Amino acid sequence: MKNLPLELIYRLYKADIGDIIDNTYVRLNGAWMTDDNRQTTPDNGFLQSSIVYQFIFKDLSEGAYYQASNGASPAHDSKYSSQNWCYEPFTIHTLDPFPVYRCRYEARAVNTIYVIDNIPN
Repeated sequence: MKNLPLELIYRLYKADIGDIIDNTYVRLNGAWMTDDNRQTTPDNGFLQSSIVYQFIFKDLSEGAYYQASNGASPAHDSKYSSQNWCYEPFTIHTLDPFPVYRCRYEARAVNTIYVIDNIPN
Protein backbone atom coordinates (compact mmCIF):
# COMPACT_ATOMS: atom_id res chain seq x y z
CA MET A 1 0.00 0.00 0.00
CA LYS A 2 1.03 3.58 -0.58
CA ASN A 3 -0.71 6.91 -0.25
CA LEU A 4 -1.15 9.30 -3.18
CA PRO A 5 -2.62 12.81 -3.24
CA LEU A 6 -6.39 12.73 -3.76
CA GLU A 7 -6.03 15.24 -6.62
CA LEU A 8 -3.86 12.72 -8.50
CA ILE A 9 -6.29 9.86 -7.85
CA TYR A 10 -9.16 12.02 -9.15
CA ARG A 11 -7.24 12.81 -12.35
CA LEU A 12 -6.54 9.07 -12.85
CA TYR A 13 -10.26 8.34 -12.27
CA LYS A 14 -11.26 10.91 -14.92
CA ALA A 15 -8.58 9.79 -17.43
CA ASP A 16 -9.29 7.52 -20.38
CA ILE A 17 -7.71 4.09 -20.65
CA GLY A 18 -4.10 4.52 -21.79
CA ASP A 19 -3.81 8.15 -20.66
CA ILE A 20 -0.55 9.02 -18.90
CA ILE A 21 -0.74 11.34 -15.90
CA ASP A 22 2.32 13.33 -14.77
CA ASN A 23 4.55 11.22 -17.06
CA THR A 24 4.39 8.53 -14.35
CA TYR A 25 0.97 6.86 -14.09
CA VAL A 26 -0.98 5.04 -16.82
CA ARG A 27 -4.71 4.45 -16.44
CA LEU A 28 -5.45 0.82 -17.44
CA ASN A 29 -9.12 0.11 -16.72
CA GLY A 30 -12.02 0.92 -14.46
CA ALA A 31 -15.64 0.05 -13.77
CA TRP A 32 -18.59 0.59 -11.47
CA MET A 33 -19.46 -2.29 -9.15
CA THR A 34 -22.48 -2.94 -6.97
CA ASP A 35 -23.54 -5.70 -4.66
CA ASP A 36 -26.44 -8.02 -5.44
CA ASN A 37 -27.94 -9.32 -2.23
CA ARG A 38 -31.50 -10.41 -2.95
CA GLN A 39 -31.47 -13.20 -0.38
CA THR A 40 -32.15 -11.06 2.69
CA THR A 41 -34.54 -8.15 3.00
CA PRO A 42 -34.75 -6.15 6.24
CA ASP A 43 -38.07 -5.97 8.10
CA ASN A 44 -38.76 -2.54 6.60
CA GLY A 45 -38.72 -4.03 3.06
CA PHE A 46 -35.93 -1.73 1.84
CA LEU A 47 -33.13 -3.10 -0.32
CA GLN A 48 -29.60 -1.96 0.43
CA SER A 49 -27.07 -1.43 -2.35
CA SER A 50 -23.50 -0.18 -2.32
CA ILE A 51 -21.96 1.52 -5.34
CA VAL A 52 -18.17 1.42 -5.76
CA TYR A 53 -15.83 2.58 -8.53
CA GLN A 54 -12.57 0.68 -8.98
CA PHE A 55 -9.70 1.18 -11.40
CA ILE A 56 -6.20 -0.15 -12.05
CA PHE A 57 -3.19 1.96 -13.01
CA LYS A 58 0.51 1.40 -13.49
CA ASP A 59 3.28 3.40 -11.84
CA LEU A 60 5.88 3.63 -14.62
CA SER A 61 8.63 4.71 -12.22
CA GLU A 62 8.30 1.46 -10.24
CA GLY A 63 6.82 -0.82 -12.90
CA ALA A 64 4.14 -1.79 -10.34
CA TYR A 65 0.36 -2.02 -10.75
CA TYR A 66 -2.03 -0.44 -8.25
CA GLN A 67 -5.74 -0.63 -7.59
CA ALA A 68 -7.87 2.19 -6.22
CA SER A 69 -11.51 1.91 -5.24
CA ASN A 70 -13.94 4.16 -3.47
CA GLY A 71 -17.63 4.09 -2.66
CA ALA A 72 -19.90 6.72 -4.13
CA SER A 73 -21.77 8.63 -1.42
CA PRO A 74 -25.54 8.78 -1.96
CA ALA A 75 -26.96 12.06 -3.22
CA HIS A 76 -30.58 13.20 -3.45
CA ASP A 77 -32.44 15.08 -6.15
CA SER A 78 -36.00 15.95 -5.15
CA LYS A 79 -36.96 16.46 -8.80
CA TYR A 80 -36.09 12.81 -9.58
CA SER A 81 -36.78 11.14 -6.24
CA SER A 82 -37.37 7.67 -7.73
CA GLN A 83 -33.86 7.50 -9.21
CA ASN A 84 -30.63 6.63 -7.42
CA TRP A 85 -28.06 9.42 -7.40
CA CYS A 86 -24.53 9.54 -6.04
CA TYR A 87 -21.60 11.92 -5.84
CA GLU A 88 -18.55 11.21 -7.95
CA PRO A 89 -16.15 8.87 -6.19
CA PHE A 90 -12.82 10.31 -5.03
CA THR A 91 -14.48 13.65 -4.19
CA ILE A 92 -16.74 13.89 -1.13
CA HIS A 93 -15.98 12.02 2.14
CA THR A 94 -12.64 10.78 0.77
CA LEU A 95 -9.25 10.38 2.43
CA ASP A 96 -6.43 12.66 1.35
CA PRO A 97 -3.84 11.29 0.81
CA PHE A 98 -5.67 8.31 -0.66
CA PRO A 99 -4.47 4.71 -0.09
CA VAL A 100 -3.85 2.56 -3.17
CA TYR A 101 -2.94 -1.11 -3.10
CA ARG A 102 -0.41 -3.01 -5.15
CA CYS A 103 -2.03 -5.65 -7.34
CA ARG A 104 -1.46 -8.04 -10.19
CA TYR A 105 -2.83 -7.01 -13.57
CA GLU A 106 -3.58 -9.40 -16.39
CA ALA A 107 -5.25 -8.74 -19.74
CA ARG A 108 -6.64 -11.47 -21.95
CA ALA A 109 -7.95 -11.44 -25.48
CA VAL A 110 -11.51 -12.71 -25.72
CA ASN A 111 -13.42 -13.63 -28.86
CA THR A 112 -16.88 -12.19 -29.23
CA ILE A 113 -19.52 -13.77 -31.44
CA TYR A 114 -22.64 -11.91 -32.47
CA VAL A 115 -25.70 -13.99 -33.35
CA ILE A 116 -28.51 -12.22 -35.14
CA ASP A 117 -31.73 -14.14 -35.67
CA ASN A 118 -34.33 -13.17 -38.20
CA ILE A 119 -37.48 -12.99 -36.12
CA PRO A 120 -40.64 -13.17 -38.25
CA ASN A 121 -43.36 -10.56 -37.77
